[in-house]
Amino acid sequence: MAKESKELQQTRGTFKLKGLVKGIDRDNAYEEGIRTGGKYDGVPYRKLNIGLQTEPNNQIRLGLFAYEPEEVFMWNSAKKKKDSSYKGERVPFEQYLETKEVLKENGTAVLQTRVGVDYDEKGKLQSEGMTSYEASELIYENIDNDEGAFIEGQISYSTFTNRGGDEVTGTNYNVERFFKAKEPFDLKDEKYEAQNYYEQQFVFVDSMIDKEKKKLIVVGRVIDYHKNTIDVQFSVNYGEDEDMGKLAKNISKKFKFGDLVTVFGEILNQAIEEEVEEEEDNALASLGGKAQPSYATRTNKTYNREMTIDGITQWEKAYYSVDDFEANELVEEVKDNLTSELGGKTKKKVESPDPFDDEEDSDPFSDPFSDDEDEDSSSDMMPF
Repeated sequence: MAKESKELQQTRGTFKLKGLVKGIDRDNAYEEGIRTGGKYDGVPYRKLNIGLQTEPNNQIRLGLFAYEPEEVFMWNSAKKKKDSSYKGERVPFEQYLETKEVLKENGTAVLQTRVGVDYDEKGKLQSEGMTSYEASELIYENIDNDEGAFIEGQISYSTFTNRGGDEVTGTNYNVERFFKAKEPFDLKDEKYEAQNYYEQQFVFVDSMIDKEKKKLIVVGRVIDYHKNTIDVQFSVNYGEDEDMGKLAKNISKKFKFGDLVTVFGEILNQAIEEEVEEEEDNALASLGGKAQPSYATRTNKTYNREMTIDGITQWEKAYYSVDDFEANELVEEVKDNLTSELGGKTKKKVESPDPFDDEEDSDPFSDPFSDDEDEDSSSDMMPF
């Protein structure tokens, strides 16, 4: 008897960052308009695209996109306590806008996005729940470059075609909680503690060692809400660190395809400048004159964009098999065959709204530090 395949379940990724807001004065930082074409034709949308500098040489691009909703889901904890069958309520968007203050006073709140951009006289942050459609505009109108912020949200992944015509994987950091800091952070202060934290669940696919860079490249398969899958790369930078070396070794030797894993680490998106040492031409030096000033020294800029694995919080061995993925991919084919045999219309595939599907040649959350060159991270042996 054949083993029944396991249904694919969504894997989730979250992030928590703090730093200085950047790029909010750029032309593409905020956009609102009416969508043309597709199933959202004629629907208003708003899009926010900003940067957050978490360290002197680390800046992460963040996004917030939403169509104007027809209805808003509301929640009231007091009603839930009184009535266990309470499952929230939906209010037409226009009605919500007209009565939101009354709803707030009654303890009815929006759970979608939470934003705080003002402090009261006692120095307490005033934050409130709202629709993502409202949040993008509120943030844009109340935040300036170099103001401090704490930002949390969900991580999603997408594929796009870069300028070289190659299909690559993009990582999207979608804002869900935005809180303005009382004062800007001094990123160079010794007491400043950077926060580039993320957690991600994925299905382990494979790993490979980069001996030169002393890192283990891990390939994890993420599954979205609609059971679509994308393989994403993560890095264990072990260097000379004994604990990280142990982690890299264990992942390499013990993890197998299909293991369900949750990792945590840092989001790095760095531009690193290095001075280029040039050999002095003795003939020219003998002519005399002054040495070149330090600011004229030539530099090379390298890029480091990765999600590091610093630890593991979940490891379920053999959670999925190859057959599970193959079976889930065949589900739609079977349905299509039935449609051909029995007649009728083909069931439309329901996909999450992609506001950027008409921008085929660029990443909607493109990073100013991104590097299109592929890294050579393959090796045939482990140096442990």
